[in-house]
Amino acid sequence: MAKLQDKASAHDLPKTAGAAQETPHQGIILVVDDSRMQLIHLVSHLKKAGYQVFDATDGLQALSVAKQYKPDIILSDYFMPKMNGLELAEAIKSDSELSDSYFILLTGDENQEERNHTHNGIVDAVIQKPISGKDAVARINSVMKLKRLRAEMKSIDI
Repeated sequence: MAKLQDKASAHDLPKTAGAAQETPHQGIILVVDDSRMQLIHLVSHLKKAGYQVFDATDGLQALSVAKQYKPDIILSDYFMPKMNGLELAEAIKSDSELSDSYFILLTGDENQEERNHTHNGIVDAVIQKPISGKDAVARINSVMKLKRLRAEMKSIDI
């Protein structure tokens, strides 16, 4: 089983066989989950897709990592010790240096009312767990494309 590093270096961009160093969906992703199996699963799929990936096992650790690496996207479990995913999202969105991070909340709770509450401006998306690595990569690719398009529009003053 792969061993996760607690902190990745900015020089540790994953390379896929035969791919150019700049991939169309390259970006910085922070994955937060107190389940090591889920963390390993998501991190490995995202690294294979060409992303620079950092991980954390609770919300407080995630906030520290986010402040250090300024992720494009944060993929966080809802139920965690110390600081849950919603509290983490609130901390991220209230920090002017991190508020542009796209925040995806993962939850195993099927309660639709809870989903609507968390989606109300605090998080950018809610995804039902379990999520396959393939589906996570597809969602991250879509978000990264949207972020790039928004940046391009902003740069040409649209």
